[in-house]
Amino acid sequence: MERYVAEKVEIGLKMRLGEGPVWQADTNTLSWVDILSGTLHILQGDRVLSIETGQYIGAAVPVASDGQYLAALTTGFYLMDKTGLIDKIGSPLDMPLRCRFNDAKCDRKSYFCWNHRALW
Repeated sequence: MERYVAEKVEIGLKMRLGEGPVWQADTNTLSWVDILSGTLHILQGDRVLSIETGQYIGAAVPVASDGQYLAALTTGFYLMDKTGLIDKIGSPLDMPLRCRFNDAKCDRKSYFCWNHRALW
């Protein structure tokens, strides 16, 4: 069994609602979202890349080591990379109109699990 030691990471970014950190050991990358500003942040080394989506982003999980993410945005699921949104994959049929995605993760079998929260 591998052991990991948590490090303290301080980044001088102001966020409205930062959530969902994901560590990728193979690329030495930490990513997370700022839900209310609609931004995916990617920390690699000492550089942070911030990608604005133009809508609430409830979660973004890496789907490949090549830098692609599956993102849960207000209007549905999108594939995105470090340049921005690539393609809309789809929208859940039963999601109420006044909701946004709140959090999501992929399990070891790559099943994507999510939940949503009312906007108002």
